[in-house]
Amino acid sequence: MRTIERSLYTRHNHYYFRMALPRFIHPALGIKEIRLALRTQDLSEARLKAVKLDFDLKQKLKAFNLALLDSPDGAIETLVEELQALKAQNRPQSLAGYQRTEELRFSHIVKRYLDDCPADAHSTRVHKESTYEQFLDVMGDVVFKAIKIEQAREFKSRILKLPVNAKKIMRHEDWSKIDWDTFKTDNPMHPRTINNRLSYLGVLFNWAIKAGYYHQPNPFSGLKIPKSQKVTSSRTHPFKQEELQAVFGSSLIHSPEQPSLLWVPLIGLYSGMRLNEICQLYVQDTEVSCNKN
Repeated sequence: MRTIERSLYTRHNHYYFRMALPRFIHPALGIKEIRLALRTQDLSEARLKAVKLDFDLKQKLKAFNLALLDSPDGAIETLVEELQALKAQNRPQSLAGYQRTEELRFSHIVKRYLDDCPADAHSTRVHKESTYEQFLDVMGDVVFKAIKIEQAREFKSRILKLPVNAKKIMRHEDWSKIDWDTFKTDNPMHPRTINNRLSYLGVLFNWAIKAGYYHQPNPFSGLKIPKSQKVTSSRTHPFKQEELQAVFGSSLIHSPEQPSLLWVPLIGLYSGMRLNEICQLYVQDTEVSCNKN
């Protein structure tokens, strides 16, 4: 049994609700607390059901306290009946109605985790989704409980070989057929990006451990790349002479109707400015110098 919150715990990967009963009615009822099956393996759903049960039970106990003044025996009998009815409505469901935790795959746990994090900032949500999608691309939709430290290290080893914007660059690749022993790139991701991805996976497994989906040490705990480790290749690749000739020799960029097709790459060639910076320029932002004509 694993306690999640004050009134919520898990048993065999299913969620249960419990509430301590007032001491003065322990002898009459023969129990010190009431435990009810929430009939779910989803933490978000379990929390909602637990809140409702907590409210309903407190209302019944309040009514019981008032009824004690008029008819103590009748109040106890009524409370016992109501508690028995609650137990009947919240008996453990047959395991056949659930997807066994042993069968839950990485994508299933990710969905449940993201559903449980509605307060994430938009940028955080995007980065998490990107990380988990990359894990699916690289490792496949494996059974979640089968992911051990060896698989975590293998994932780290593989993403060290991936290029920047791998999802876009390799969109036509069949990831399952990649030979990772020989695969390499000239433009790998920055160590900071890789560490962020490993961190988001660590957060996922911490949540899964707390929610009862994973019962081993976090395989991504401490799995980082040293900050001092340098990127093995340049992040930029200058154009070759023949490539520049192909770009500026094309008739497409010499259109009188669209002069920007020439000026944007030309300014970029001589200034090194970013594309979005160039496109925000106005004519009045420029000046003529060394005009020999």
